[in-house]
Amino acid sequence: MERFNLFFRNIQQELKVFFFLLLLLSVFRAAFIYIYSSQLEDNSGADIFWAMWYGFRLSMKTAGFVIIPCFVFITLPTLFFPNYRSETIRRRWYGFAVVFFTCCFFIRIPYYEIFGSAFNLMLINGMRDDILAIVQTAVKEYGAVYRTAGAVFVSIVLIKVLFIILRIKTLSINIRSTMALTVYSVGLTCFVMFFAYFVRYAGVLSYVHTITWANAARFNSNLLNEAVLDDGQALYRVRHMYNRQRSNIRLTISAVEFREAIGLLGGNSGAGTIESAFEKTVSVGSNGEPPQTVVLILGETYALWPFLSDFRELGLVENGRRLQNSPNGFALNLMLSVGDGTIAAVNGLLSGLFEAGIYQNYEIESYKSVYLFGIGAVMRSLGYKTIFWYGGFEGWQDIKKYALAQSFDKFYGAGELNEKSGNAWGMDDKLLFNYVQNYIDSSNNNKTFHFILTTSNHGPYSIDVKKEGFDPDAIKDRLQPNIANDERTLNQLGHIWYSDMTIGSFVDSVYAKNPQSLFIITGDHANRFHFSKQQDPLVTMSVPCIFYGYGIEHSTIWKNRVGTHLQIAPTLAEMLGRKGADTYRSIFPSLQEADSSVAFNGEAWSDGESVKLRKEIVPNVQKHLRAAEIISIWRVKKGNVIDTTE
Repeated sequence: MERFNLFFRNIQQELKVFFFLLLLLSVFRAAFIYIYSSQLEDNSGADIFWAMWYGFRLSMKTAGFVIIPCFVFITLPTLFFPNYRSETIRRRWYGFAVVFFTCCFFIRIPYYEIFGSAFNLMLINGMRDDILAIVQTAVKEYGAVYRTAGAVFVSIVLIKVLFIILRIKTLSINIRSTMALTVYSVGLTCFVMFFAYFVRYAGVLSYVHTITWANAARFNSNLLNEAVLDDGQALYRVRHMYNRQRSNIRLTISAVEFREAIGLLGGNSGAGTIESAFEKTVSVGSNGEPPQTVVLILGETYALWPFLSDFRELGLVENGRRLQNSPNGFALNLMLSVGDGTIAAVNGLLSGLFEAGIYQNYEIESYKSVYLFGIGAVMRSLGYKTIFWYGGFEGWQDIKKYALAQSFDKFYGAGELNEKSGNAWGMDDKLLFNYVQNYIDSSNNNKTFHFILTTSNHGPYSIDVKKEGFDPDAIKDRLQPNIANDERTLNQLGHIWYSDMTIGSFVDSVYAKNPQSLFIITGDHANRFHFSKQQDPLVTMSVPCIFYGYGIEHSTIWKNRVGTHLQIAPTLAEMLGRKGADTYRSIFPSLQEADSSVAFNGEAWSDGESVKLRKEIVPNVQKHLRAAEIISIWRVKKGNVIDTTE
């Protein structure tokens, strides 16, 4: 009898914590929605209710996961060891859980402001990032000190409340017979089993109607979709996506199958190396003397959406629009970046390899050999001196080491230029462009390729854009309902404007002094601006690609007006090389000669008019996508040689 009541008491203790955590996670969810409520449309009341309800159900799984260790290692042992007492362990474990979820909540707030998401794969990437810059940004721009103090204070209060609840006297049952003990034992066992099953499927009795992190995005609002996930579920999502990414990297394919993949993408399946399989001879060629200066600008979060008709009246990218519509400029309909982060775009352009969940900048092969598909290698083979300019610091993602290993002759960043202005991530774009322009103005007439990676259109959005000429009041009345009308959003819009303004000023100034200059302007990704309503992938995944300057005509017609970053290098080779004489390597066709109006990256594909997610890719494109992944993984993990002994 005593043993049953001890077990019954422990069950009640676990249930107390379960419902406490369930309530706590719901309060955090409501607070999160309130903090960013400006991103919601006015008629979002019903959606908020359902987001809270779905989140409540999903948090059952999280709370259930937390109580499992105590149930297994404390509650169950009391059935066999009545004198087993581990209340101190229980209190410490649940106290830790409270501190953990409280700290996650305080971190989630600035994290969402930066990435527009509860915890995602950028959390993994951040572990390899510039930790000092992250800490400095967190302290200076996101109030890490007072947030930490707040998290500590709230944790202490919550732990005290929890411990008070745990001290509340539990119920006991006066059992007078063996038969009664049997009945109560069976009943309690059935309750425990039913409760576990009920929690496992988030408040329902069937997997068909359950809710998981994977199917929780049921709203048009990104905020509400992220609010459904408590921090435990968001971290589980990170783990799942990371494991899926790593599983894609495990290459278990024979040399025969690999050669079939090469042939599918138009390569020579009988070649001995990957790069020789995709060696091409320039078939278009330059018309006359090639440009002396070629500049590729990879703008931080320089997205296509401000160029689209729905948002054009905001006037955020007037310089980009002017350049692409000028007599010596034109643009693709749209471009897909290599991936959804800055380093993914840099990796893709510098290696020329498809994004397959591999960070080439951390791979040994990237420092043992040069990827001849990369833009640095292609431009160097055409006789250009190659220079990499970065507004940040060389330690970020080992970018200097990686760029120099991949055919760039020089690297200049905030550290090399001894530039102290800006924020923890580097100098302002205007200063970066001034350094590049001064270099171009003072250099001789040798052919030079400049790769410029900007930083300013990125959290913490610390540029005084009003001082630079941005007028937020002028666009307040023109904001669409799906763009929040608050100071934070207006400041972010101002940084989009600032990025475009500095690009336009730089291009105009250089071109005026050096008319033999060619510019390619694109963005690293498009997914950092947060709309209050879920947007079409065309808005959230597309970047512009503008060609401007020497040798460009607005009437230029290429077969393919949609592309990816990986087609920029072969396109430049065809524009600048000697027809029938120069060669280059590329897995993907140039834009001039592509016979298909389809482009794809690891997450989406496009026909030039719309963008669809990967799950909607048509079978034929899916085969090409997988072939590109296989070839890229092999090149990085196994090297250039196609091993015929396999």
